[in-house]
Amino acid sequence: TALELAYGHAPYAYLDNKDCFELTLHHPAPSCRSYSKRHKRLPRSFQKMVEKCLQKNPKNRPTANQILSEAFLKNAKGSEYIAEHC
Repeated sequence: TALELAYGHAPYAYLDNKDCFELTLHHPAPSCRSYSKRHKRLPRSFQKMVEKCLQKNPKNRPTANQILSEAFLKNAKGSEYIAEHC
């Protein structure tokens, strides 16, 4: 997921499988707030996009075209920039 790519691990990676499953089923979807405060804060546009994508009810999730129009993706740097700067 986008959160795993951004932070380098799953939101509940520190939990055993049973606890992770329990949180996934009975608690709100993970967000940037699911990670510890020691992680750097990500852009608000990223946080909003992830929040929209991780709706538990699939009917509330945006379509692929709607996600592609999100500010975070529209303002993303191209692969050339990433290759030069990372």
